[in-house]
Amino acid sequence: MALVDWSDNNAISDAPPSIYWRSEVEKKLAVGGFDAERLQRQMQWHALPDGWELMEYSTFLALRRTMIADVIRSAFRRLQAQDYAPSYPPIQQEALDATTKPVTFYGVKIMDLLEAELLRAGTTLVGEADGEDVLATVRADGQIEFEGETYSTPSGAASAATGNPMNGWRFWAADTEEGMKTLADLRQQLVADAA
Repeated sequence: MALVDWSDNNAISDAPPSIYWRSEVEKKLAVGGFDAERLQRQMQWHALPDGWELMEYSTFLALRRTMIADVIRSAFRRLQAQDYAPSYPPIQQEALDATTKPVTFYGVKIMDLLEAELLRAGTTLVGEADGEDVLATVRADGQIEFEGETYSTPSGAASAATGNPMNGWRFWAADTEEGMKTLADLRQQLVADAA
């Protein structure tokens, strides 16, 4: 919960909570930002003891530490419950359903491809960022070198190349005896050969 936005925060400046808290809460209640019940629930989840805004700071910290522990314990109990299932607002759930794909953990590393001789040290990897090819090199230690930096995962190197989170196994392709293959294709070949 953020009770104040940046403009309110600038106006508050370094005023103590004993000055700003009550007036900010009253403003939010007046405009229908939330009701008293929601405020109480938010104070509980954010571990704010009753009257916190008037407390000595050391007293506040001591009480809040205990409340934070209670919040964490309560959350773990909820997550451990057999009947627990997260609930999302309808729009969020639709977006999750549309974008969520099953994730498979293969447990395969570049070193595994090197050891299986599906990839060789010194191999140039090719990816595409902003419509242009970008190049990286597979090192003998299983690292990927891109523009002088080394990365322990294909995704780390791909994210550096594109500036965005990226699945490096699908991003990078290597020139093999059978033509260009993505690292994902080589990984799949390794998994199939091991089966």
